[in-house]
Amino acid sequence: MYFGSVKFFRHLILTVLVLLIAVPVTLAAIFINKYHTTYGKLAQVEELVSEYSEKGDNELADNLVQLLNSSLTDKMPMFQQQVDKSVGQQVDLLRTDINSTVDSRLDALEQNLTEAMEAAVSQSNYQLEKTLNEQVSALRRELLATIDKQDAALVAQLNQKIDEMSEEIVQRNNEALSDQVASLMEQFEAIKISLGGK
Repeated sequence: MYFGSVKFFRHLILTVLVLLIAVPVTLAAIFINKYHTTYGKLAQVEELVSEYSEKGDNELADNLVQLLNSSLTDKMPMFQQQVDKSVGQQVDLLRTDINSTVDSRLDALEQNLTEAMEAAVSQSNYQLEKTLNEQVSALRRELLATIDKQDAALVAQLNQKIDEMSEEIVQRNNEALSDQVASLMEQFEAIKISLGGK
């Protein structure tokens, strides 16, 4: 988007600077041109008066020359003052307009940048929260799967241990019973022999 961008404000500032330089220079050139035109006409009048005075009427020529010189001397400061005043007013108006335009554009740019940064931060926070939630969920699933595997392994080990201990207990009980049966058989044979001898 061109409006509100840095490129737009760069072009705006360059345009304002060109206007600040071009307008006073143009006005000065116009007034200088008018001055030279008026001065040229006065020079022509003086030349005509000089020619007229050479023909014989010195009094009229002197009066006209004096009148022209006094008029030119009186009007030149006023003319210069009007030129300076007009140029100063134009420059002040242009500077005020430029300052107000630049201030409004800068305020709009600051607001746009603030809104863009807030939107970017909000979007970044949303993405970060979403990523963290996904990672936490994946970690929870992995932990649950690991715990399930470990529980299954522990149950299998416990079952194996119980089976081994059960077999060992049964084997011991069988051996003890076999010993007791053998001892009882020996006692029974001894009793049987003793009874048969009597």
